[in-house]
Formats: sequence, C-alpha cells, structure tokens
Amino acid sequence: MKDNTLQGLIKKADKIHLTQPKKAIKLYKEILKNKKYITNEGLVNILINYAGSHLEMRERDPAEKLLKEANSIIPKSADYFLTTLYMGKGDLEKGFKKYKTRYTDSVYGEEYKWVFEDFSNKKLMNNLIDIKDKTVLIFSEQGFGDEIMFTTMYDYISKNVKFAYIELKNNMYDLMMSLFNDKYPNILFWTRGQLKEDEGLQKEFISKINKEVEVKALIGDIFSEFWLEFGFIPKHNVLRKSVGNKIGLVPYAGVLGNNSKHKSYYNIEKYISKNKDYFMLARMEKGQAKLSSNVHKVVQDDWGFIDTANWIIKNCEYVVSIDTSIAHLCGLLGIKCYVVLSELYQDWRWTKLDMYESTIVLNDMQEAKNLGLI
Repeated sequence: MKDNTLQGLIKKADKIHLTQPKKAIKLYKEILKNKKYITNEGLVNILINYAGSHLEMRERDPAEKLLKEANSIIPKSADYFLTTLYMGKGDLEKGFKKYKTRYTDSVYGEEYKWVFEDFSNKKLMNNLIDIKDKTVLIFSEQGFGDEIMFTTMYDYISKNVKFAYIELKNNMYDLMMSLFNDKYPNILFWTRGQLKEDEGLQKEFISKINKEVEVKALIGDIFSEFWLEFGFIPKHNVLRKSVGNKIGLVPYAGVLGNNSKHKSYYNIEKYISKNKDYFMLARMEKGQAKLSSNVHKVVQDDWGFIDTANWIIKNCEYVVSIDTSIAHLCGLLGIKCYVVLSELYQDWRWTKLDMYESTIVLNDMQEAKNLGLI
C-alpha cells in the first residue's frame, strides 16, 4: 500500500472514530496491517483513537489491550486514557495508581521549569504520611472542576500540615481568596500568572519555598490518597436558599452523550422548551453554534470564576449543567444544581462520592426534561 493511501485511511478513521466507531474499527484493522510504514508517534495516536472507537462501543477489554500496546511503544503515552478506562470500570485503586504515574514525571517538567529549576530535589508525596507536620507545595495540575473539588480537602490539609502553598489557576484566585484566605491562616494561595507578571515576587517566592518546602504534591494525588485511605471524601455542607428565578444552563464544554469534548450547543436544543428563558453559564467558543433567542449569554470574556459565582448567587433558582466546572462551582457555593452525566462515561466522583449537598445527579438530559427542569 502506498504511503499517501495509508495516510488517507488514517485521516478518515481518525475523523470518524467516535461518530462511526464500527466503521472506524474496520479501517484501523486495515491500517495496522501496514504499521511498518508508520512512525512510533503516529502509531501511538492510531492505537489511542482505535481504543476510543472500542470505548464508544462499550468494549473496554480490547480498548485496554490497545492502550497498553501504545504504552509499550512510547511509555506513559496512553496513561491518561487507561486512568479513565479503569475508573470507568469501577477499578478505582488501579485507576489511581495509573493516575499517579501519569503525572510524576511530567507535571514538574517544562510547565514549571521556569519557576522551579532547582526544585527537583524536593520530595514528591507518595502518601498522606509524607505531608504530616511538613511545609508542602501543592500543584494544581488538573482542570477547574478538579480544583474546586479539591477545596473539600482544605480542612484536612490545614489540620495536618505545618504550612501549605496551594497553586490556583489565574481566574480561580479571587474566588478562592474571598472564600478561604481568612479561614486557613496556614495556607498561602498562589498562581503562576502572578509570578510571571511580577519578577520581584517570583524571585522572593522561589527563594522562600526553596528554603521552607519539604514536600511537593499534586492535588490529584492528595485527593486520591485520601479516598484510598479513608474510603470517602469530605463534603461541603452549604445549601443556600434560592434568591433568583432564572434557570442557569451549561449544555456544552464537557462530556455529553459520548467521550468527545466540546460538543456543540445543538446537543441540548431538542430538550429545552421554547417557552422558557435560559441563561448560559459557560463561554461560547469558536465554532460552536449561535444561541437560540431564548438562551441568553451571561459569562463575559474577562470574567473570573468569582464573577460567575456572584451572578449565579444573585440570579439563579437552580442550574442544569453537564459534568463541568460550573457544576462543581454550584456545589461549592451551595446552589442547587442538577448535574447531567454522560450516557457513556459517568465519572466515578459524581456517582460514588457525596461531595456537595446542593447537587443532584441525573443520568441523561431526557431525565432533566422529564422532571420539568428544562
């Protein structure tokens, strides 16, 4: 088979690997007959997408085999997907272990090198004992929702460490400072954005932590180690009374209906009523559909999470959201939120943990429609 024909097949299979998984699987089988013509990087990408097609068919065993093959070619290249696969199967301990290896080598690499060039000799947390009575530097290596979810760990951290430096994402900083800065005197919140913008602050901060910090840790590691040791995660026992009458809505920018991210607005259009007004609590991204006339844009481009939080508190009776950061934000604030999970992959943290008093988990968008929520 000529290389240009092979490349055409690969492009076609990758394009349909989630939308037409049966057809893609046939194409990938044909492609792999000619894998001697494919680079290692290209082969890994094919194997990962091939596994994704099997996952769309809910065929986890062949997907796992393909992902392990990808790892045998380029170590750890498929760890993210194996983590998701194991947790989706309910094997949380195996998933956590794979998660830990996923970040051990990478999160302190290029992403943080400009801050901590001489910091590699610091101890990396292996279990919760390592942070007891220590000064700890905690990195936020995950998404916005994970960062909000990690606030359930703040009490434990404050009670057990001597002092903690906790990284926040730039547009999360104002919200967390307003909620937690006075509550935890032995926690200092910081962002890479602050350090990048202020060279003097950067030098002072790096000098300080190099002298004081004994252990570096990831929010994901602390969260997972706590669950493995105690079998539960603390929850926020806050529930606010409704102060508005608007329906907040997050129909895209996460997982809805299948594994693929950033689904278009039309995923929800067949469910919502034409006789109600809805208020979009996520940013519209390039390439996404325009809003219907009864769905109103709320979030501005320059907003941080504190701006979105204030709007929800003042205006919403409740929120209907897919599994994304706004659902976690509502849980943190104590605002009633109906969290609509993916029909294919239902994140174990929503199904097994009871982190927020104000969130109600639904299995699909049709259930939200049946309940009259949308």
